[in-house]
Amino acid sequence: MPDDGRKAETYRAAVRRKVTRAWGLHGVSMTRTKTYPKTIQTWPSGQSFTYRGDPDGPVNQRSLRISARNNDQQEAWRKGTAAEWATIRVALRAERYAEREILHCDSSLVDELVRAATSGELPGDLQGFAYDDIENIYPDPSDWDVAECRTYCDDHGIDNTPDADGREESDVDDWRSAIRQYAEPAEVLEWWRVTSWLCEQLRAIGEVVIDNNYGYWWGRTCSGQGLIMDGTLQQIARKFEEVSA
Repeated sequence: MPDDGRKAETYRAAVRRKVTRAWGLHGVSMTRTKTYPKTIQTWPSGQSFTYRGDPDGPVNQRSLRISARNNDQQEAWRKGTAAEWATIRVALRAERYAEREILHCDSSLVDELVRAATSGELPGDLQGFAYDDIENIYPDPSDWDVAECRTYCDDHGIDNTPDADGREESDVDDWRSAIRQYAEPAEVLEWWRVTSWLCEQLRAIGEVVIDNNYGYWWGRTCSGQGLIMDGTLQQIARKFEEVSA
C-alpha cells in the first residue's frame, strides 16, 4: 500500500476508535437493540393489545394485534387503526399517571378530618377539611350540552328528565336544571393523596377533590379494583391525546 494510503487508513481507524470510546462513555450502544413485543390492557374496556415499536413512532415501524383470550386463535400482526394506537397511547399515559401522580391512600385520615372539621372539633388553624370545602360533591352541568346531560342522567338513574313526557326536543337549560335538582351527592369511597397537577386535572373533569394548605386529595367513588381500572385516569389522558392528534 502506498505510504499515503497507509496514513489514511491509520487515520480512519483512529477516528473509529475515538468515536466508539465517546459513545461508550455516554452509555450508548453501537449495536442495534432488538425490540420485543409488549402487552398492555386498556381500561375500562379490559381489551388487551400486544404491540411492537413505538406507539408514537412512524406507522411503518410499528404493528399490533389483539391479544388472544383462552384458546382463541392469535391474530396476525397488522398496522393497526389510528383509534387502536390512540387507545394504547392513552393507556400508557394513564399508567404513568398512576405511578407518578398518585402518592398514597389516606382514606382513614381524611374521613376523620372531614368528620372532625364538619362537627367543629378541629382547631381553628387546621382548616380546609370541612364538608363544604370538598369540591365537586355535586355535578356542575353549566357547560354541558344535551348529549352530556342525557348521558349523566342515564348513568346516575335520573328519570325526571325533560324528555320523560315524550318530547323529542328539549332545551339544554331544562336538562341542566334537572341535573341540579335531582343529582345525588357523590359517594366518596376512598381518599388518595395526589400531586397538585393531577388534582387540577381531576377537578377539571368533575372528580371530587380536596385542595387546601395541607395537600391535595382525590375522592375516589370506586373501590374494590385497581385505580387504573376506573377509567378516570384514561379520561384525563384522552384530553392530551386529542391535543396532540
